[in-house]
Amino acid sequence: MDLAQIFKNQVEINKNNIAYTFLVDGEDKTQTFSYSELGEKVKSIAADIQEKYQQGDRVILLFDTGLDFIASLWACFLAGVIAVPVHPPMDMRGITKLLNIVKDSKPSLVLTTSPFVSQMTFFESSMPDLPKIDKIAVDLVQNKSTEFKDIEFSEQQNALIQYTSGSVGLSKGVLLTHGNIIHNAQMLKAVLDEIPPPNALKDSFLCWLPLYHDMGLMSGVILPLVMGTNSTLMSPLMFLQKPYRWLKALSKYKSTVSAAPNFAYELCIKKTKDEQLKELDLSSWSVALNGAESIRSETIKKFTEKFKGSGFTDQTFFPAYGLAESVVFVTGPSRDQLPVILEIDKNALENNKISISENTPKVSIVTTGHIWLDETVLIVNPETFEIAEPDEIGEIWVNGQSIANQYWNLDEETDKTFNAQVKKDNEISEQYKDKKFLRTGDLGFFKGENLFITGRIKDLIIIRGHNYYPQHIEQGIESFSEHFRLGSNAAFSVTNEGEEKLIVVQEVKKESKIDDIENLKNQVKADVIETHGIILHDIVFIKQGSIFKTSSGKVQRKMSKNKYLKQGLELWKN
Repeated sequence: MDLAQIFKNQVEINKNNIAYTFLVDGEDKTQTFSYSELGEKVKSIAADIQEKYQQGDRVILLFDTGLDFIASLWACFLAGVIAVPVHPPMDMRGITKLLNIVKDSKPSLVLTTSPFVSQMTFFESSMPDLPKIDKIAVDLVQNKSTEFKDIEFSEQQNALIQYTSGSVGLSKGVLLTHGNIIHNAQMLKAVLDEIPPPNALKDSFLCWLPLYHDMGLMSGVILPLVMGTNSTLMSPLMFLQKPYRWLKALSKYKSTVSAAPNFAYELCIKKTKDEQLKELDLSSWSVALNGAESIRSETIKKFTEKFKGSGFTDQTFFPAYGLAESVVFVTGPSRDQLPVILEIDKNALENNKISISENTPKVSIVTTGHIWLDETVLIVNPETFEIAEPDEIGEIWVNGQSIANQYWNLDEETDKTFNAQVKKDNEISEQYKDKKFLRTGDLGFFKGENLFITGRIKDLIIIRGHNYYPQHIEQGIESFSEHFRLGSNAAFSVTNEGEEKLIVVQEVKKESKIDDIENLKNQVKADVIETHGIILHDIVFIKQGSIFKTSSGKVQRKMSKNKYLKQGLELWKN
C-alpha cells in the first residue's frame, strides 16, 4: 500500500464528506474541501506535474497554511515526485533558509500560489545565487483530473524531504518513503483506535501548527485522511495573535485530537480570561498531544486546573516523543492514561543516574509514554554503544519501519545517525546484530514501560564533571522575575580561561522598567548557586522576541551561544 492508493480509497469511500476546513481568519470565515472536491483538485495538479516531470524529482511546496498546500502535497504523492515543504520567507532569515533548501534539494519545480510566483520571480532577479526553477501556481490550475494517469510504486518510493527544525545545528533533509509515513500514521491510528473518543462517534482533528513541519504535517494533513475523517486548520499566526481562537475552534467543531508544543498551553493559561472560560466546551477534546519541546509538569497541572470547568479532564493530556527522522511519532501513552510524573533526585541526575530517594532536591519529569506496534526503543551509552543499566541515563536509539533511511545528500551524517549498532563487550550484540538504529541525540531512561526524556546530548552543560540540563536552569530563571518572558531564555556554556562557564540569555518584556539591573542580575546569580550549586558567569538581558527559535517553538541554544560569542545579541534597554 502507498499513500496514493490510500488517498484514492478514502476519496471513494468518503466522497460526500468534508475532508478539510480552513479557518481563514481563525474564527468564522471558512474554506472547505469535500473528499470529492479534494480528489479532483489533487488529480488536476498531479496531471500538470506528470506532463513534464519524472518520478523522484524534487518539488518545493511554498505555501502559507491553506487548502492549496494540502492539495499540492497529495498531488506530489500521487505523481510520485518528492515533496519538499518550505514556509514562504518573511524576512532575510527565511530567504536564507529557502535558498539553502533549494541548493540542497535541487528541485525541478515549485508549487505555490500566483502571488508567490511573482515573489519568487523577484527573488530570482535580485538574488543571483537563487537558481531559476519552474513554477506552477496551483490556484490557477484548470480541472484536468481526467488526464491524471495512475502509476504504481512500492512503499519504498521516496515521498518527502522533511527538513529538521535545526534546534542544535543547521537543518538536515530527512528523506522519507511512502512506507515510513504510512507506518507512522498506523502507529498513531493504533493509539486512537485502542480507545474510541468518549464523546464523539469518531475522531476528528484540529491543527494550527505549521504544515511544512512534522507535527503539523501529520496531525493536520496526513493522519486525518488516512483515518478517513476531517481536519480543521488555522494559520499559526491566527493562534499566536489570539490563543483563545484555538480553544474556541475546539469547542465549536468538537474536535477530539489536537497537538501543540508546551509553550502553546502556557499561552492559553496566561491569555484566556475567566469570562471566556464560560463560553468553552472542551469535553470532546480527548487527546491534547504535548510534544516537540520540553514538557513541563507544572504546565499540565495549571492547564488542567484552569480548564477543568470547561470539560477538560486529567486524562486529556497526551505527552509524546518523536522527531523528524521517525516521521514524527516514537512513543506516547494510552489514550486514557493519566500523565505519569516522576520526582527524581537532582543530584543523581547530574551524575547520569536515576534515583527517587527521599529528602533530596528533586526535578519533575513527565513520561512520554510507551512503545507502539513493532518498534524497538533502547537506552544506550552514547560512548560505548552498550545498553545502559536500568538506573542510568543514556541516548535513545530507535529501530522500526517509521525510521528514515538517510539524510538527503549527507552520506557521512547518514551513516553516523541511522546505522548505529548495539555492542556488548566491544562486539556487535548478538541479540541486535540484524538491527540498525537511529541515534536520536536525545537522552532519557525507561521506568517500567514508560520513556522519560531528560534532554539532548548536544545541549548538555558539563562543568567540573557534573551534568547540568539547560531546561532546568532556564525554568528556574524565567520564573524568578515578572520582567522575564516565559519560554524565552537559553542556558549554555562557553570556554573561558580554560574552564567551562555557565551563560544565560533572557528575554525581558518590552514594557518592563527595572530600577536596578545589576542588582537583579546578582539576585538571579545567587538563586542559581542556591538551586543548582553552580556559578552563573553571565546573564544577558535581550529584547522581547529576539531569541532564536525553531518552527516548532524550540529555543536554539547553539544559535544563542554563537550570537553571544560574537556579541550579536539584541540587548534589552531600560
